[in-house]
Amino acid sequence: MLAAGCGAGAADAGTGDAGPPPGLPPVVFLTVNEVPRAMNGSAPFTALDGTLTAFTLALPLDGFTLDVTADPGDAPVDESTLRVACDAPLGGGAGQGGRDAGDDLADLFAAALPGAWSWRVSADLSFEPTAPGAAVICTAGVRDADGRPAAESGVAFAAVAATAQLDPFDVPDVWVLDFTRDLFAISPAADPMTGAYSVASVDGANGVPDYLEDMAVIGFQGGETAPGAATLVAGTDVGVNAVVARRVREALLARVRGFYRQDATGGGGPDAVAATFILDDDPAAPDPATFTPDGGFSMIAVGGEGTAADRLVPYFGKAELDPRNEVRNDDTPFGLGVFTTTALRAVLAIDFATVALGPFVPALGGTALGDDPRDAVFLADGFDPADPAADPAVVERADRFELVLGVLIKALGALTAHEIGHSLGLVADGPPPTGLFGGEALAEFAFPLTTPAHLDVAGLNLMASGGGGAGLASGAASLFEEPFFTPLELAYLRGRLWVLPAQ
Repeated sequence: MLAAGCGAGAADAGTGDAGPPPGLPPVVFLTVNEVPRAMNGSAPFTALDGTLTAFTLALPLDGFTLDVTADPGDAPVDESTLRVACDAPLGGGAGQGGRDAGDDLADLFAAALPGAWSWRVSADLSFEPTAPGAAVICTAGVRDADGRPAAESGVAFAAVAATAQLDPFDVPDVWVLDFTRDLFAISPAADPMTGAYSVASVDGANGVPDYLEDMAVIGFQGGETAPGAATLVAGTDVGVNAVVARRVREALLARVRGFYRQDATGGGGPDAVAATFILDDDPAAPDPATFTPDGGFSMIAVGGEGTAADRLVPYFGKAELDPRNEVRNDDTPFGLGVFTTTALRAVLAIDFATVALGPFVPALGGTALGDDPRDAVFLADGFDPADPAADPAVVERADRFELVLGVLIKALGALTAHEIGHSLGLVADGPPPTGLFGGEALAEFAFPLTTPAHLDVAGLNLMASGGGGAGLASGAASLFEEPFFTPLELAYLRGRLWVLPAQ
């Protein structure tokens, strides 16, 4: 019944009794939450024991998406022939204002792109919970303009009602980015292996936040010797050093928000992850002294390095692992957080990065910010590099600053989003529904940086091991590729896929 109801379209699609002409038909693909076929349960994967293992995604009763794509064969896709159906009723069935099992659902799908449609399952058309071990099966089909039918595509999933344990954001989670860490004395140094410009750290606080000392190593904190540098006022900050430090912190915050599908202000609509990210000096930030695991906020430190053992690996950061985000997390103790010194050392090993940093590093022939008379001009509120009256030399310095800031934030933003991701529940080990493929190094889609609590797939994915998704271990690629969460990880973070407790 299901195949007939949602196959490749109506039998009388204008092809006559002779049927469709010979030739290559279109190809249709149905999935959930944009998860690729290899990860949506349509095919088994190779588990760590070497066996092909089947799995099924566990989804909420509503709020997730059903997604269809169709690629043409020898003729364009006839989008009017799209058919989608599921073998379970929605919204209690037609008698309750919903849809019966096998009903065509194509009218619910909106075109996202040519040959692509999506429907986010609404609360009034939600699924009923499936019995343990059972699954809903949905299928899709389409024809081309000459009547050729695509082979039907299907996806199966378990429908599970939300609980406080399953929902990663049943309690609002505010993440405080803490830049106050001071555990080291940090200074420029020569790499002991190559002699290249690098960074060194000595254990022990020295009264300066570690991230500021890292900024000084790349010339982003200077002596403020240039005219107007020490007295520059931008917003509530006074002096070039304070202004630059603020720019770094705010850029990092915006970058982290972006990875979690939020805009620069923390908004983003229904596709944004329902966590709040805030700087430690924001008046609205909670007091770190009030942190409790059952409270309303989590924290992560940004700055310095890890333990002596961590530095040998090296780790670019560490965080508490919290499958399903069941408690609030404190990633500020020594040994946890984002290790900016370690990351900076890796960045300085990239030739392109040192070339970009050169104009600001005295040891590389540059001038630190605040020690060049142009700095107080372009860092002032209201400076517009596109203004025809702007001094070209100032614009050049401003452009170089933005380039370096972008490189820096690309790396640190990915690291921060990665570590927070661990404490939000990524990447649970094993296959769905009790995992998200963390550590499944033999899976057909897994790349070499798949380790426990990490999954590496094609591209610069955030939750790969080694560089915290920033790709720092891959050299210059980290500066040009855009890191991302996989669709499976995003679905979990958005509450559109559950990680079930292990039985």
